[in-house]
Amino acid sequence: MKIGIVRDDYPEKRCITTNREYSYVNLNKNNYNAYLKKLPLINKIQLDYVYKPIVDFKVDLYHTFNYICCTNKNWVVTFETMLPRFVGLFKDLNNLSSNKLIEEYLIKIAANNCLAVLPISECTRKIQETILNHYPEIKDKIMGKTHVIFPPQIPLADINSIRERSSDVINFLFVGKDFYRKGGAEIVLAFDKLLRSNEIDPRKVCLTLVGDINRKYNYALGNFQYDEVFFKHIESLIEKYQCLNVINNLSNSGILDLMMKSHVGLLPTWADTFGYSVLEFQASGCPVITSDVRALTEINNDDTGWIIETTKDNLGSIKIKNETDRDLNQELLVAGIRRCILEVINNKTIIHNKGISSLSRIKKYHDPSIYNTEIKRIYEKGLSKHV
Repeated sequence: MKIGIVRDDYPEKRCITTNREYSYVNLNKNNYNAYLKKLPLINKIQLDYVYKPIVDFKVDLYHTFNYICCTNKNWVVTFETMLPRFVGLFKDLNNLSSNKLIEEYLIKIAANNCLAVLPISECTRKIQETILNHYPEIKDKIMGKTHVIFPPQIPLADINSIRERSSDVINFLFVGKDFYRKGGAEIVLAFDKLLRSNEIDPRKVCLTLVGDINRKYNYALGNFQYDEVFFKHIESLIEKYQCLNVINNLSNSGILDLMMKSHVGLLPTWADTFGYSVLEFQASGCPVITSDVRALTEINNDDTGWIIETTKDNLGSIKIKNETDRDLNQELLVAGIRRCILEVINNKTIIHNKGISSLSRIKKYHDPSIYNTEIKRIYEKGLSKHV
């Protein structure tokens, strides 16, 4: 079976091109809208994440990540936040109203040749349902073929390798290209407090930060970004402590190697649609300290890791309306990281126990064979239909 994909980036590798039974055809250069977007005076919003083939290639069906297909062929869509992904029209998901452009593309999703709508989390499903509440005539049609399917994850460690990790020096690992959005600064601030107060011994801990410290914009903060004084302070703290190391860029295989050697992962993020790195940490037998935004409470809990509570809206996102909100949530994140680290330092056995629970969770909820079987069922059902 030939499956047409619109891109072949990390999300597609994670959620679509997972089954060796199929051949996948990357049709990104066949998207009419991609060329149309380059023209001036064009409404770019209605072209975002919409695939309109120049030629409808000989594929059995399309499977996209976030993209709506304008085609007569059967198609499946996996998505991380909302459909259609017209971010400019969804500035406040809690105060929506109906919109003709959104309705136009929701009708395409409701059509029979859209075989399945696959949110990657319950949080994502809830967001989509919130949007569809404003379109009651097509809501049931779309929700009837909407099914949450968590991304698959191959186990990377085994129980013995988890138990054999020495805890003489505890290795903490943060992975986040968007350093500041993912909570890198808050980790540095928490470690600074712990080291200055002598609550942790710098000879007994090692913190590795994999991320780009030059990526300073944090979309979760909106108009209330931190200034250069703050960024310089974080950089000075990183330079101050020998037990803190920054790696600006590392291959995925290199990151996985680090995870296998680490004891505790860190993702105290301000905003994330899912948190794939959490799955990789857990598959490595490495429990993770995360915030509670979006889908993170669905893939992490107190048995497998640690959760830091923030102030969120009813759809799971941190809501920053002013600098007071920003500063309050930073305090919550820093205090939460500090609390979790002290728990690890004072009870090292918890590392192995939560690591084993993390690995068990991956095997139970993210088994690639179960995932591929479910996707195959959807595909084969589509092949039996005549559009």
